[in-house]
Amino acid sequence: MHFTRKDFFSSPDSRSLVTRAFLMVALVIFPLFIAYLTLSKAINEKTDSEIDKLKYDLLNQAIFVSKLAKPQYQTKLMLTEALKKGLLKHSDKEIGTFFDVIDKKFPGTFKWVVFDSIGKVRSIPSPRCLAGKKNWEGLLKSYFDLFGINLDKPGQLESRFDPEVQAAFKFFQTAFGSSIKSNSTFKGFEQVLEITFYGKAAWLTWDLDIKKYGPSGNPKETNGGVILLVYPEKLSSDFGPRQAILSRKHHDKNLAYPMMMMKIGDPKSAFLDPELPRKEKFALLAYKSFSKRNDYFLGFFDWIGATVPSYESENPERMIVFANIGSLIKERNGRLSILSNVLLGLFILRFLLVWLFKPLSGLVNSLRPKILGFFMIAVFLPVVSLLGFGYVWIAREDRLYRERLIDTMRKGIEGLDLRFRDAPKIIEKDVFSHLNKSLEKASSNIGSVVGALEREAQEGRLTYYFLSDTNGKLVKTNCMILDAFIKKMIEENLKKNLEFERGVELNRTLGDKAFSEEMESYLGKTGKPRMTSAAGSLVYFCYRNLHFYFMGMPVKIGSDLVSLIVQLDASLVEKFFVAEEFVQNSTKLHSEDFAPPILGFYGRLKGSKQYPPGAEEWTVLTKAIEQSYELRSKISGEVEIEGERFLYFISPLPSMPLQSYMPVYLSSLKQIETRVSGFQKLLLAVALVVFLVALLLGLFLAGNLLDPITRIDGAIKLIGEGNLNVRLPEGPEDEIGRLGTNINAMVQGLKERKILTKYVSENVLEAIGQNTGLDLRPGELTDATVLFCDIRGFTKLSEQHPPGEIFEMLNGLIGGVFPIIQQNIGRTDKFIGDAIMALFFGLENGKHAQRAVRAALQTVEFVSSFNKTRIAEGRFPIKIGIGLNTGEVMRGDIGCEGRRDLTVIGDTVNLASRLESYSVEAQTTGIVISEAVAKEAAEIVEIKEIGQRQVKGKALPVKMFEVLSLSNKS
Repeated sequence: MHFTRKDFFSSPDSRSLVTRAFLMVALVIFPLFIAYLTLSKAINEKTDSEIDKLKYDLLNQAIFVSKLAKPQYQTKLMLTEALKKGLLKHSDKEIGTFFDVIDKKFPGTFKWVVFDSIGKVRSIPSPRCLAGKKNWEGLLKSYFDLFGINLDKPGQLESRFDPEVQAAFKFFQTAFGSSIKSNSTFKGFEQVLEITFYGKAAWLTWDLDIKKYGPSGNPKETNGGVILLVYPEKLSSDFGPRQAILSRKHHDKNLAYPMMMMKIGDPKSAFLDPELPRKEKFALLAYKSFSKRNDYFLGFFDWIGATVPSYESENPERMIVFANIGSLIKERNGRLSILSNVLLGLFILRFLLVWLFKPLSGLVNSLRPKILGFFMIAVFLPVVSLLGFGYVWIAREDRLYRERLIDTMRKGIEGLDLRFRDAPKIIEKDVFSHLNKSLEKASSNIGSVVGALEREAQEGRLTYYFLSDTNGKLVKTNCMILDAFIKKMIEENLKKNLEFERGVELNRTLGDKAFSEEMESYLGKTGKPRMTSAAGSLVYFCYRNLHFYFMGMPVKIGSDLVSLIVQLDASLVEKFFVAEEFVQNSTKLHSEDFAPPILGFYGRLKGSKQYPPGAEEWTVLTKAIEQSYELRSKISGEVEIEGERFLYFISPLPSMPLQSYMPVYLSSLKQIETRVSGFQKLLLAVALVVFLVALLLGLFLAGNLLDPITRIDGAIKLIGEGNLNVRLPEGPEDEIGRLGTNINAMVQGLKERKILTKYVSENVLEAIGQNTGLDLRPGELTDATVLFCDIRGFTKLSEQHPPGEIFEMLNGLIGGVFPIIQQNIGRTDKFIGDAIMALFFGLENGKHAQRAVRAALQTVEFVSSFNKTRIAEGRFPIKIGIGLNTGEVMRGDIGCEGRRDLTVIGDTVNLASRLESYSVEAQTTGIVISEAVAKEAAEIVEIKEIGQRQVKGKALPVKMFEVLSLSNKS
C-alpha cells in the first residue's frame, strides 16, 4: 500500500507521535541542554579563575628568576651557599681540594681569598687562590673597621687609613685602574662589582660567615669569610640559567615551579628541571609554543609556562617557568562529566520512572504527574540558568572584593610611605627634648655628660655621639669606625654649630678653611648644604652606602658652651617610626565589604623586634617577605593561619633607606567569604522557593485541567466494572464536555439494549528477553606461567581448630598473597578452598616466569612474617607449598549463558598443580618449579634440582627444581 507524507500527518497515531516528540524536545531535551551550557560555563569560569591565579604565581616567579638567572647573582649565591654549608670549618687542604674541583668544572674562572675571624688570610694550598696576602689583609682591615667587626672598646677612635691600609688601597687602585675606587670594594659584600683586574674584565664579591650581629644589623663577630674574583669571559652564556635551575631546590626563596632553559634557534639545547618530563618531545613542543606566543604566557597539552624576562638581551638563552594544569583540567573535566551524567540521568530517569512503575495504576499512569512533570521541567530551565549565572556573578563579586581589598591595602602602603618621609621631622622634637632633659641633669662636668650619652646609646635612643671642646675640636665619641673624611666633616660641623650659637667665628688654619670649602662643595652636590642645620633638626646623610641621621645641639658644661652631634642609624629612625606607627595604627583602613586590614612590620635585620611580636604570620609569610625585599616589589596572596584564610599585601617603602622593616597588611577573608556564602545561600533559597512555588502552581493547574478528565476516568472505570448507573454532569461545549455527553449516551444505549457483558481478565503476555549479543568467548592459546599455592595439612588444621579461626587464617593469608601477585603483574585466577591459583602472562621473552618466581619468593617471606605474628599472638602457624609451571594454556569462557567464568585450562595448569603437591620435598623454601620455569628464571634465582618424579597424567617422569633464593645478579 502506498503511504504518503500527507497520510502520515493525518494519522492520529502519527500526530500523537509528532506532538510527543515536540514536547520532549521543548520541555525536556532543550531545558537540559540549556542547563548544561549554563552550568558548564560556571565550571569553566572557576577553572579559568584558578588558571589565572596560577599564571599570576608563574609571572611572579618569572620576575624573580630574571634576577636569579643572572650570572652575577649565581656567583654570589654560590659563595653564600658555600659559607652556609660550613666551608670555613674545613681544613686548608680540604678547602683547596674544593677549589680544584670547581676549577675542573669552570677552568680558570674563579679565584679565591679565604680569611679568618680577624681578617688574616689563610694559606690554602691551591693555585686557585690569589696572591698578595699582605695587600688583601690591608683591604680586609678596612672592611672590618667599616662594619665594626671585633671592635669592642667604647670610645676608641680608629682610622681605617693607617699605612697598611693605605698601601693596600694604592696597590689595588693600580690593579683596578679606573674601573672602581679601591675603597669602594666593600660594596661587594651586598653585590657583585664589575671591575678590571690587571686589564682583564672581572667581578669582585665577598661574604662573611657571620657569628653575631650588632644592634644596627651589621656583622659584629664572624668565623671568617671569602673574597671571590671571577673572570666572566670564561663563563658560558648559559651559566646563569643552568645554575638557577640546578639551585632551585636548594634556594631559600619560594620557587615552587620547575624551569627550563633553551637557546633560540636550537630546541635540542634545552636544559630541563628534573621535575619536568625528560622527553625530547616536551622540549620541542615548548619551543614551538614559545615561538608562537603573543605575550608572556605559552601553553600546550597540560602545561602552561611564563617566559622569564631576558636577563641579557644579547644572549640566545631564554627561560620558561612551567606549571602542570593537568589536575585542574582533570578536575574540570570530572565536574563536566558529573554534570553530563546527572543531566543524562535525569533524562533517563524520566523514562525509567514511567516504565518501572507502569504496572501500577493510579498516580503513576495518571495525567496529573505527567502534566506536573512537564511543568516542573519547563520551570527547571530558568531556575538552572539563574543558578549558573548566579554562581558566575558570585565568583566575579568575590574577585572584585579581593581586588578592592588589595587596592585598599596598596593605598595604605602609599600613605605609610608619605608619613615616613616626614618621620625625621616628627620624631626630632622628641629626640631633642629627651636629650636636653638628660643632659641638663648631667651638665656639671664632661664625665657626667659622657655618661648620660652612653646611657642613651645603650638604651637605643641614639647610635653615636660626637662631643667637642670649647674650640670645636672632637674630644669624646663612642664611634669606633670613623674614617678621616667623616671625622674632619664632623669637626667642621661642630665648629659651625658653635659659631652659630656664639655668633662669632672660631680661629681656623688654612688647611681647615680649605677642607671647609671642599666639604661645602661635596654636600652641595648631594643636596645637603650642611651635615646639621638648626639645633634639634634631624638631617639625613648617606656616605659610602651607609645611611645616617645627624642632629646638632649646644651643650652647657658648667659655664662652658660646647657642641654635640648625635647620630642615629637609619635603622634606629625606622624602628622609632615603625613602633609609633604600630601603636597609633595611623592607617585605619575600613570598608563595609571586608574586615579592616591589620598592619604589621617584619624586622628584616637580625635581632630586630617584630610588630606584633611572636605573631604566627611571620612564620608563614617570611619567604614572601624576603622575596618582596629581594625584588623591591609588591607581593600579594592568600595564606591560612590557624585555620582562617587571610589576604596579605607586602611592599617595601621606597623612602625607607635601609628597608629594615617590611610593612605587611593582613586582612581576614572571613567577612568576604561570609558575604559570598550568604549570596550562595540566598541564591539556593531563591531557587528552592521557585521550585516549591512551581510545584504548588503545577499541582493547582493540573487539578483544574484534570478534574473533568478524572470524573470521566472514574465513570469509565465504574462502567468497566458493570455499573451502568453512571451519569456525568453536563460540561462546557469543548472536547471534554462533548466526551462526557457521548459517554452518557453510550451508557444509556447499553441500558436500553440490555446487553450483558461478559467480564474476563486480560491475558498477560510473557516478556521476550532481548539477545544481548554477549556470546560465550571462544578459547585461545596463550603463553603463561601458572602458580599454585596450597596450605599443607589443611585437613588436619580444620579438624583441630574452630571454623572461625580457620577462616580468619585463610583471609589473612589471602590478604597478604593477593597484593604480591598484583605487584608482580599477575592475576589471581581463583581461590580453591585453601589453595590459590594465579596466572602470569602478557610479557615478552618469558619474563612472566621471572615475575611468577619473584611472587613465589615474596609469598614465602610473607608467610614467614605472617607466622611470627600469629605465634606471638598465640595462634597456630601454617606451612605452604608452591608449584610453578610455564607453557601454553587455553584461555576462554567456560559455562553457559546463565553463568560463565573466564579461566585457563590445559596440561600446563595440571602440571603446576601436581608440582605443588611435591613441595614437601623442597625443604628450603617449599617452592617447586618445572624445567621450563627453571630455564626462564635461572638468571635471577638460585635453584637446586630435586630430581625426576612420575607425575599423574604424564607418561614420562618430570624433572623438578627447588627455588632457593634470588641470585646476586638480580
